Amino acid sequence: MLKNEIRKKYKILRSSYTQKEIDLLSMDCFKVLQEYFSLKNKNVGVFLPISNSNEPNTFLLLNQFDLTGSNFYAPISNSESCEMDFFKIESCDNLTKGAYGILEPPNKTLIQPSDLDVVLLPLLAFNLQGHRIGYGKGFYDRYFNRTNKKIIKIGISLFDAVEIIEDINPLDVPMNFCATPRQFIDFKK
Repeated sequence: MLKNEIRKKYKILRSSYTQKEIDLLSMDCFKVLQEYFSLKNKNVGVFLPISNSNEPNTFLLLNQFDLTGSNFYAPISNSESCEMDFFKIESCDNLTKGAYGILEPPNKTLIQPSDLDVVLLPLLAFNLQGHRIGYGKGFYDRYFNRTNKKIIKIGISLFDAVEIIEDINPLDVPMNFCATPRQFIDFKK
């Protein structure tokens, strides 16, 4: 299938879930993530869920898991240039609504792309080669062109992998890992 077809299918599928179902699936993803990968003592870029898009609820990760020593950063996007930077989350209580209805940290403490250790990626779907399908603007792909090549890219998916994405672009940056409610996938294996 083509990206646009997959994107449409998974948006519809995700929209059929209640917030309670999204939260339960999200918790399962984060338990799987924590079982196989430690975020402790790392600088972590984390997406904050878009309101009304039924994305994995990363607030559950931030508020319900022991992440001692970790620093979390959320993206702030420039919708005109389709670029973004990550800024420190001091508290989930003082976030402000930005572009696309996404909550953002207000303090504007920027982390340089080379200083992030891990980025947790939003996605609609992915394949077993580590390619992800997001909303199609390329924000994360552009960002990864500016990061340290050792940065670890972990997708958070409510669904299992799709078999084929027919129109992979050479500029698409693949993930290293993906956490789903049932498994942690290492794309190097």
